[in-house]
Amino acid sequence: MLPQEIRVSIDIIFLETPQAFQTDELKDTLCFAEICTMLRQLYSQGEYKTVERMLKLGDEKLSDHLPKSAKFILKIHKVNPPIEGLLGGVFFETGNNLALERIQ
Repeated sequence: MLPQEIRVSIDIIFLETPQAFQTDELKDTLCFAEICTMLRQLYSQGEYKTVERMLKLGDEKLSDHLPKSAKFILKIHKVNPPIEGLLGGVFFETGNNLALERIQ
């Protein structure tokens, strides 16, 4: 199996206004560096045969880490899968029932 480049992104949707809106204090919001480090460690632990497995594990980590008032969509972009004629790669998404169906 050949390694493939992936890119990970996260959309976070706040169902309640974070305290940092008022305080402008880092302690009152999510630490995105911590979230990125957590996912980087998860995905560098071994080889994955499917993006679906990566999404499931990332979904579990984010669900455990984020407050219940924050919903998310986790996206993985396979940048250049070895498929002839496929340009732009492919995208896979999951998360909190696709962030509550993108907040209706």
